[in-house]
Amino acid sequence: MNAPLITNAAGGWFLQRVRSTVPTGLTALVERRASTRGLMPPLHAHAESVSYYVDRGELTFFIEDEVVRASAGDVVVVPARAAHTYRTESDHVRWLVLGAARVRAALTDLALASPGSTDGSRAAPLRGMTILAAPGTLPGARLAA
Repeated sequence: MNAPLITNAAGGWFLQRVRSTVPTGLTALVERRASTRGLMPPLHAHAESVSYYVDRGELTFFIEDEVVRASAGDVVVVPARAAHTYRTESDHVRWLVLGAARVRAALTDLALASPGSTDGSRAAPLRGMTILAAPGTLPGARLAA
């Protein structure tokens, strides 16, 4: 499996990737925000790789057995099919998610699911996302169970 990539050269690399893929209609760029630290989505995996650009605040990504701390200006690339989640580490976090066009719909499903549940898992597999465990579960905990 490819290791997650983190870089602070986001200004060029991330924006170039957006410019080269968004016009095709096959890619979605989704803005995400959180105003509370400690929030985590369910442990999940995407069929394609997904890139995260942290615009403001800090996030910690848990990707398979890797822990990656990212702050404003950092890019984290999660390989396809990698079990992952993240946690907001500051108040007022803003980040961008770049992935396959169906990522937008899968993220919407998760946002509409009730907190602490995996309700989004019903539609998520159709959108290239698999919910692996409830919010707060880390990839290593899933493997140990």
